[in-house]
Parts: sequence; structure tokens; C-alpha cells
Amino acid sequence: MGFIGLNKNYIEGIFVDENNQGKGIGTSLLNKAKENRNCLKLTVYKKNTNAISFYKKNGFEIINENIDNNTKEIEYTMIWNKNIM
Repeated sequence: MGFIGLNKNYIEGIFVDENNQGKGIGTSLLNKAKENRNCLKLTVYKKNTNAISFYKKNGFEIINENIDNNTKEIEYTMIWNKNIM
């Protein structure tokens, strides 16, 4: 139904089957990743407001704004830190 791509503490992406979105699968995947880490980091395009809201709801904060050199899209760097929670 879904999976999370992790590269050490960097979230490459969370993917949930379209028919199973909104059922807590993404949150469960994220919580499992949080269990074994003190910090998680990711980048997300500014225009992806659903993803930004999801990550904020799950304790992530925007720490930086950049331009993706390949796509020229504005992207945010977001971080979750267990010690701040």
C-alpha cells in the first residue's frame, strides 16, 4: 500500500497508493522511521502544499528555501528533531 525511501536520515520520499491515501499509512511509515532516528530531513517543492502540510502536522519545520537547479522549482528543506519535540 505504501513505502518510505530513506537514505540514512534523509527521506527520499513517502509513497502511498492513491486508493489508500488518507488512511494513516504515510503517518505510520513516518512514525516507524522516527523510532530509530533522532533527526530526519527532506526537501519538498513549495507548490506541493499537501506534502508540506503533512510534514508540518508530523512535527517537521521548514529551515531553508532554495531553487532546485534541475527543475528551477522553489523547494523547502524540512527537518524533524526528536530533541525538540
